[in-house]
Amino acid sequence: MLTLATASMLAFIVIVDAESLDRRGSRAAPAAYVLTTLAALYIGYDAGLLILAQLATLTLLRERAKLVLSCLAIVAVLCVPLLVLALGRGSGQLFWVPPLSGSVLGRRR
Repeated sequence: MLTLATASMLAFIVIVDAESLDRRGSRAAPAAYVLTTLAALYIGYDAGLLILAQLATLTLLRERAKLVLSCLAIVAVLCVPLLVLALGRGSGQLFWVPPLSGSVLGRRR
């Protein structure tokens, strides 16, 4: 997930850097951004925090906001099966996380 998140951030940087996007082609960076972000989300939901960081950065770099937001819309549509799977599993997918109790916090009952 870390490798895909790094690749997603690199593609994001290429997209918001208008000069490099013109130099390297207009389709490679957005396609790489969509694919790496989507793959990172399918590996772990924590990659969603990366998207929040990218959106926060996008508030400062508004030149390519429309392109990035359209890429994220594609990612959101392609994550619908992941959302259905997560809702179907419920909290069972976090079987390794013990329920919050006094003993978990270090206090014995």
